[in-house]
Amino acid sequence: MKPENAIEVRDVRKNFKVYYDKGHMLRERVISFYRNKYEKREVLKGISFDIAKGETVGLIGKNGCGKSTTLKLLTKILRPNGGS
Repeated sequence: MKPENAIEVRDVRKNFKVYYDKGHMLRERVISFYRNKYEKREVLKGISFDIAKGETVGLIGKNGCGKSTTLKLLTKILRPNGGS
């Protein structure tokens, strides 16, 4: 880490499992054939940036582009699948 940087993000990747069938009742969840089938979605694909000490930064973008996920990774609420 460079001494002039407060935050360094290098090639961070994050993916989630999205399940096909989410039964609403317990019976539907137990007997559903697709209950364990899921799709792996990569939501952050190798982002990198530096934030210098004393610098102010804002994250802007469309819905679903990864702003909240990036902040959760920076605050260690979530763990990345790759990168540092």
